[in-house]
Amino acid sequence: MESFENNENIFNKLREIAAKNPYSIKIIETNVDPDTQIEFFKLIQKFGNQNIKISPEKLESQLINETNHQKIKELLSQLTLSGTVEAYRIIEKYVESAPEDLKKWAFLAYKQSKMFLESSLLEEESVIYIASGLGGLGHRLRYFFALVGKSILTDGQIKLAKGEVEYFLKKHDAIIEEINTSGKFIFFKALIPVQIEVITIMQEIVSEINQYGDFLNENVFITNEKIPELSELNNIFKDE
Repeated sequence: MESFENNENIFNKLREIAAKNPYSIKIIETNVDPDTQIEFFKLIQKFGNQNIKISPEKLESQLINETNHQKIKELLSQLTLSGTVEAYRIIEKYVESAPEDLKKWAFLAYKQSKMFLESSLLEEESVIYIASGLGGLGHRLRYFFALVGKSILTDGQIKLAKGEVEYFLKKHDAIIEEINTSGKFIFFKALIPVQIEVITIMQEIVSEINQYGDFLNENVFITNEKIPELSELNNIFKDE
């Protein structure tokens, strides 16, 4: 399996939690790039640990007059942690007028603030928030997959593979958003429950499909960060 094993230890911990209560995990629906997300959540953690209490009104006043982008990020992070309706509205308003290079950051703050606020109003406890490059929905993460044929796939092989993919993912409470094909590739995006071991499912799918002609490569491309270009996939699988 390509592009996925490095995050597997983290996901194993999340699966343990989700197996007990999948709704204790919420996915932030965003297509913001991973580097921006990492930077954002590091600042959130920093200010969360400092437990600084500044009123949303004072933070808004500073935000309006601030021009330094790093300071703006810090103010948005503090507003996000506030968890109040006032802070949420301030961030929502800022998103509309944010400079181009701060729009992604402001959008993350908006989404996170909304989730904090919802959890507070619903009196939810111990909620874990996850963001990935491809986002997700509820307790499901969005993944992009590419199955690879040993040669150009025929219409019959494509039909068979699509049927098996749909069957296995539905069995595991996953939601397929789209399936496409090109040459020897079958691409699909799907929302997968956090507690599900994605690599194991894909191995099962490929194994089952290959009982009917052994036409798929055992290696599968999996990512929840960024959808690759076809040229990238061709390069990855050029020797297969």
